[in-house]
Amino acid sequence: MVTVGLRPQREWVKDRPPAIFFGTLGAATYIISLITGFKLGLVIGWVLIILVKLPVIAAYTPNRAHLTYILNNLKKSWVSRGTLGIALFAIFGGLYALQFFGVAYPYPAWATLYALSLITAGIVLVYDGFVQAVNKPITFWANGSLPILLTSLAFLSALLLVNSLVSSSSFFTTTWIYINIALALSSYSLVTHLWSSNLMDVAGHESVTRLLKGDLRGFFITGVVLSLVLTAIISNALLVYYMTWLLYLNTILVLIGNYFIIYSMIKVGIYKPLLYPWSKPAKV
Repeated sequence: MVTVGLRPQREWVKDRPPAIFFGTLGAATYIISLITGFKLGLVIGWVLIILVKLPVIAAYTPNRAHLTYILNNLKKSWVSRGTLGIALFAIFGGLYALQFFGVAYPYPAWATLYALSLITAGIVLVYDGFVQAVNKPITFWANGSLPILLTSLAFLSALLLVNSLVSSSSFFTTTWIYINIALALSSYSLVTHLWSSNLMDVAGHESVTRLLKGDLRGFFITGVVLSLVLTAIISNALLVYYMTWLLYLNTILVLIGNYFIIYSMIKVGIYKPLLYPWSKPAKV
């Protein structure tokens, strides 16, 4: 079908938000746990990617032709490259995470698995952002700030999730600066994304308008308030008055808020029109 007016993208609306959310969260959780030596976080990160993200993708990819394309287009497709990255992470990340269950490795094997699991987790982390950003027909997604936004939101969520699992005031004090860096980077990249998309073309402008003034306004604004505004306030309050229940609340708020932001930004994807004079607001 030729796109003449503005037309919303519908195929990825159901699977992409949970796939992006759990995939980036799992990768960021794994990387933070790898660096800090928190072995339970390694297992949780691996589970979120392999046992949650992959089943979500499989459930919404019933067409075997799509699976064949994914497996045979490493040179052309970010989806194929990301799938290879997930497969390699399943092996190397899984082997390294076995330390949580008491498996011990000699130093050369440990160092090799450490490096390979870090690299493959990094691929999984940035993969979703690049998959959306190379989708040129949808100008709201085809934006260089999107991979940065998704990565920074994932690290923000993962930092608070790991803090909740560790439940240590000293650990929170150590990671507090990184939480604020993730907050600042998330806020800056989100504003940059909305501003540049609004100026890019009529489809980008329509997406931003729907996001800020249309039917998705409630989800998006709620997500921003929960994951950026309230999280910033509570995280800095925790540095002075550390309370475990408040940390748990902060983690829940940021996870809900980040999912709302991701859901809204995927839902609002609109194809740019072939003929601008015939363009009309998208009907959903």
